[in-house]
Amino acid sequence: VYPNKATMFICGANLKEHRRRHIDFWSDVYGFDMKCLVDPRDRFLDTYVDTVDPLSICTSEVSLLDLDIATVQTDDLDFDVPFRLQALRDDQLERFVVSFDTEFSQGLKKHVTLCTGPGSPETHWQQTVFALAAPLILKKGEFVVGRVIAKRRKSNNREYDVRMSFCVEGKESQKKVQDW
Repeated sequence: VYPNKATMFICGANLKEHRRRHIDFWSDVYGFDMKCLVDPRDRFLDTYVDTVDPLSICTSEVSLLDLDIATVQTDDLDFDVPFRLQALRDDQLERFVVSFDTEFSQGLKKHVTLCTGPGSPETHWQQTVFALAAPLILKKGEFVVGRVIAKRRKSNNREYDVRMSFCVEGKESQKKVQDW
């Protein structure tokens, strides 16, 4: 069965480039100020698929889930996993970015991996973005610790309800929880 392995990744990013392309754009549409058509708060509170600028990534990337496609069970597709991301610089964490790699290797002399993460050659899968209701202020070297709970919807098992809880390590009293 190909691909024979899939790995899901998570990292954190700011919204500077996204804001420039999708919000600030409305300030000058061929010379017309049309920003009244967009409420910037509405543009960030959902999930969306986008090609994320690698320069906006402000944390390390870690594996969330590894699946062996030959042995994966349906129940494995609902998951509850912890994560720990390190801040690469002082920045605002304004979204989580999820991507995946698929490996074509079993029985092949030359292994091939399809990567969909920020910085990889662009694919039509792009990345899934989970925008945060409020930014998390990070200092270089701090860790963001959290948990992702993903469950398939009963009405459509190709769609997920996702809950993330997260905070800066050592500041658990400021933990945030958000549903998408």
